[in-house]
Amino acid sequence: DNLSIDEKIAQMLIVYYIGDEYDENLSNIIKEVKPGGFILMSDNITTYDRTLNFVKGMQNDSDIPMIISTDEEGGSVQRIKGIRDISVTDIPYMYYLGQTNNKDLAYSVGKIMARQLRTIGVNLTFAPVMDVYTNVNNTVIGKRSFGSDVETVYNMATSLKKGIEDNGINTCIKHFPGHGATETDSHISLPIVNKTIEELETSDLIPFTKSIKNTNMIMIGHIAIPNITRDNTPSSISKEIITSLLKEKYNYQGLVVTDALNMKALTNNYTYKQIYIMAINAGVDLLLMPNDPQKAIDY
Repeated sequence: DNLSIDEKIAQMLIVYYIGDEYDENLSNIIKEVKPGGFILMSDNITTYDRTLNFVKGMQNDSDIPMIISTDEEGGSVQRIKGIRDISVTDIPYMYYLGQTNNKDLAYSVGKIMARQLRTIGVNLTFAPVMDVYTNVNNTVIGKRSFGSDVETVYNMATSLKKGIEDNGINTCIKHFPGHGATETDSHISLPIVNKTIEELETSDLIPFTKSIKNTNMIMIGHIAIPNITRDNTPSSISKEIITSLLKEKYNYQGLVVTDALNMKALTNNYTYKQIYIMAINAGVDLLLMPNDPQKAIDY
C-alpha cells in the first residue's frame, strides 16, 4: 500500500546486467529503479565469492527482498557451471534423466540443483522444462526436454520440481503452451506451431495442465499458435493464450512470467514499447529481461 505506482510496476520487472562486478552503475539501478528481481546470466558468474557478493550487493541495496533467478536446467543450460574456482556438479540433459524414468533420481537431481543454487543466493530457477519433445528437428528444446512421452515428461519434471522446491528454491515451469513441436529457435525468429487446441490438449499442453494446481509460476514461450489466436501474435504477449486459455479455461492462479523480452521472436516484429504494453494487457505478471527497466516503467 505504501508503494508508488512506479515502484509497484518496478516489482514486475526481472532485470539483467552485463558485467561480473557489482559496480556503482548496477547499484544505482537497484536503488533508483527498485526492480522486483534479477536474472543471473553467464556474464555475472565468475568466481564463487564474486558471484555471491554480486547477489548480496543487490539484496543489500534493495528495500524489498529481490527475486534472484537463473536458468538452471542441466545439460547446455547450467549457469552456475560458470563458477570457475570451485567444483560444481555437472547435471545431465533432462532427456537422459527422462530415459531412466526414475522419479527418485529426478528428485535427487532437483535437490542437488537447489542446494548449489542456494549457496550463491539464488531463490528461483526457471525450470523444469515441461515441453514435450515432439519434433526431431527441434534445435532450441531438444534434449532440454525429458522426452517425447507425455507421462514421462510430466512425472519426471514434477519429481525434479519437488526436489528443487523441498530444498528451498522456487521453480517456474516452461515454456507454456509448449515449445517441443517447434523447429525455429525463438532466440532468432518467431516459431509458429500449426496445431489446433485439440491437438495441443492431447500432447504438448498435458504436462502444464496437470501441473497447474501445484505451480506458482509459469513461463510463456514466444511461440505463435495461429489456430488459437487467429494470427501470429506470440503467446508471451497474447491475451487469448495467457488470460483466456491459461487463466480462465485452465483456472491457473499463479504468476505468469514472459520468456526473455530481448529475444528476436519479439524484437524482430515489435518495438519494446509494444512488447511491454501487449504483455501487460495479455495478463503477464512479470516481465523478464526488459531492455531498459526505466523506460519499461515509463511505458
